[in-house]
Amino acid sequence: MRKHGSISRGNIHFVEGSMNKHGCVNILREHVETSAEKFGIQEHFAFYHESDPEYSSHLIRGCCLYNCPKVIKNCTPQSSGLNVIENLLPKLETEIRSHPVSNKGNLQKAVREEWERISPKYTHKKLLESIPDRLKEVTVNRGLQTWY
Repeated sequence: MRKHGSISRGNIHFVEGSMNKHGCVNILREHVETSAEKFGIQEHFAFYHESDPEYSSHLIRGCCLYNCPKVIKNCTPQSSGLNVIENLLPKLETEIRSHPVSNKGNLQKAVREEWERISPKYTHKKLLESIPDRLKEVTVNRGLQTWY
């Protein structure tokens, strides 16, 4: 088991075309378990489940039942405050802009490189330590939009 904060991020996966319930199931099957193992949390992690229609299909719920020890369903998709990855995306986008990107292959390469450069210290400080404040903010706003 790895120490808390010893790895900075889970797996990254590129989606060809539009995301749908079948694509989501494939990502869950291929990446959730290995990402949880990387963090050493495979026995007790929670999958944050948005209430978008593509995530609420019986196919997705069944996959979560067998692949995720605990599922937290967010009934208010407007509240991105609980989705800590939302804080990571602006940093990733800023860093990618320093790369020469002229096609999809260059873009994927840049994303992979910058994803790997994200430090455990950054993810711990900016993402994990912000969760109690995020929970308070979402509660105060009754599940609606937060400033996070």
